[in-house]
Amino acid sequence: MHRPVRRAPDRRHSGPRRTPSIIARLFTVSVWTHCTGAIATAYALEATSTFASYAAPGAWRWGLAIGVWAHALLVFPIIGRAVVLDAPRSWFKAQVVERLYLAHWSAAFLSLFFLAPAALVAAIMAAVGSAHAGFFAPFALAVHGVLLVAGLLGTGLALRFRVERSELAHRAVPRAFDGYRIAHLSDLHVGTWTSELANRWVAATNALAADLVVVTGDLVTSGDRWLDRIAEVVGALQGRDGVIVCLGNHDWFADGERLTTLLRERGVRVLRNEAIVVTRGGERLVVAGVDDTWTGRANLDEALATEHGMPQVLLAHDPDLFRAAVVKGVPITLSGHTHGGQVGLPFFPRLLNVSMLAHDYHLGLYCRDDSLLYVSPGLGTSGPPVRLGVPAAVVLHELRAR
Repeated sequence: MHRPVRRAPDRRHSGPRRTPSIIARLFTVSVWTHCTGAIATAYALEATSTFASYAAPGAWRWGLAIGVWAHALLVFPIIGRAVVLDAPRSWFKAQVVERLYLAHWSAAFLSLFFLAPAALVAAIMAAVGSAHAGFFAPFALAVHGVLLVAGLLGTGLALRFRVERSELAHRAVPRAFDGYRIAHLSDLHVGTWTSELANRWVAATNALAADLVVVTGDLVTSGDRWLDRIAEVVGALQGRDGVIVCLGNHDWFADGERLTTLLRERGVRVLRNEAIVVTRGGERLVVAGVDDTWTGRANLDEALATEHGMPQVLLAHDPDLFRAAVVKGVPITLSGHTHGGQVGLPFFPRLLNVSMLAHDYHLGLYCRDDSLLYVSPGLGTSGPPVRLGVPAAVVLHELRAR
């Protein structure tokens, strides 16, 4: 059973919304990467023509290459706007056209990190009269080709997920809760790309028959067009002691107040700087949830201020809150937000992934002093619908009393 401990005051405004200005910034970056793509394509046409009976003139090859990549670049604002606003659109456009295009765009964007230094080296070599300065064109072709294959593979892998198992042992876990199982979902980003996929997440989670189901934020992809569907998905989750949600930044980039209302109408407990108590055999497990940090709604002191003392489990979308949780002596924190970077070293994503550029705690289990943190890789995606080396997952935690 649940018993409320503390309820946060409702806020009457939602957080800032993401705007298409993001598209303009990404478009500016994309210009350079598409220039190198044109170089790579022109070189590919030149190399291919050497095996053909008719060698196309150089101007024709360059015109074709520049034309193709210019059109690809100009399509970006159209697709980017649809993605950022997450407007409903046809299955074919979303699942075929957009996925294929964004696989290409991801490859072009990532090529920046390889081709920018290579272009500098090529320019220096050309300045000193090196005969090998022309290496850049074949190198650009190789980079774009490899990354395009990786991007296409990543769009397919983004549709897959698995169940991970984790054991969280801590002396603060009551004896009655030894073996207590918590199904942990995060970063659902329910929208055009994931609406149907979410049914599989729900089925897999419910099949676990967990004692408690928790969702650590970012239920929304973008905008507020999918809030009813999100409430339907989360409301279908089943746990012996119910379903608990804390909100993330994307939830407030949409309409967080309305989302909270819709979820609560379906019996989901949304914890916004508050806590609940679960009872077993006369003992209590206190579960707290802190609100979003990005929009300034997080209040860790308020979330932890329960009449039953320090919560054993804290739900916090942003793992950067773990530093403060350690200071305050929180035993166990469950987070998401990072997606594990979505792209990382295959089989060893904890060692190397994109989210390491921005977060100290990015994937899996961490222990600091006497506090534990588990960062879920999440289920959905943000930005391009690509996962490579970082599988999406429903995490089943088993609590252990020490």
